Amino acid sequence: GKGPIKLFGRIAPAFKGLGYGMLMISFLVVIYYNMIIAWTIYYTFAGFASELPWTYCGTGNLTSRDCFQRDQEQVCFNASRDDTFWDKKCTSVSDVCDHFGMTEAAERDDTDRLQCNNGSMDILLNRVYPRVSPSEDYFKRTMLGLEPDSSWSNMGGLKWELVLCLAAAWTIVCLCLIKGVQSSGKVVYFTALFPYLVLVILLIRGLTLDGAYDGIVFYVVPTAEKMANLGKIGVWSAAATQIFYSLGPSFGGLITLSSYNKFTNNCHRDAILIAFANCGTSIFAGFVIFSIIGFMAKQADLPVDEVIKGGPGLAFIA
Repeated sequence: GKGPIKLFGRIAPAFKGLGYGMLMISFLVVIYYNMIIAWTIYYTFAGFASELPWTYCGTGNLTSRDCFQRDQEQVCFNASRDDTFWDKKCTSVSDVCDHFGMTEAAERDDTDRLQCNNGSMDILLNRVYPRVSPSEDYFKRTMLGLEPDSSWSNMGGLKWELVLCLAAAWTIVCLCLIKGVQSSGKVVYFTALFPYLVLVILLIRGLTLDGAYDGIVFYVVPTAEKMANLGKIGVWSAAATQIFYSLGPSFGGLITLSSYNKFTNNCHRDAILIAFANCGTSIFAGFVIFSIIGFMAKQADLPVDEVIKGGPGLAFIA
């Protein structure tokens, strides 16, 4: 069996650069993936707390002002019908409206909550400022340490907890490969099957949450707006990115692993099976994620598409 470097070199000497390009791509992607594994390790240890730290909005400096949790808001409302939860504590609605340059409205909404008025119309509190769920706030502020002014020119310092988790992630990779690729084959029996068990458990839990139906409907039901987006390059770019990062074509990894197969192995069967299994897993994971996002939308009293932005942290936030 040949790896990508020798394989393309055997096809044509001029193609040898393709093999080196795949090697470089794999090197960069491994750095990215191991960072995600580090996040997973961080959440694993954080989950041992008696109460998950992303269940409610905290009161410390790492919690953002706009963090919102429905149960905490209900406690504030029960204490005073003129209060809401904002800035990590029970705050009068008039103070919230004043902060954003508005006045307290005379009329209440359908749930008997006070509203703000911008001078021309009444505005629901969830439209006055962008509410942030406790899970998103924990991911961005507590774990990543991002600040409102964080940017490429102001990335902040290192978080020693994430540094240790990243070191642990690389250690795990080294232990899996220290005896060669053959030893990793045994590890794959666990690493490939265990996530499916976790996804099934999370799906069952997600389907029992209030609002899960709305999230799944948003995920699977096409709308005129979604169909119109098919004509935009950004949609197809995102789809291609998903396939490249989940299936790994042109990364060299599939070629390297398949080179350890027997010469008589049915590669066409394996290629089709892996492609369908990969796409099927992605679709199944979408049901898991959007059932929970639907619950988050219900809690924040917002449409599903406004609850959270996509990205590598979507699974951690949901």
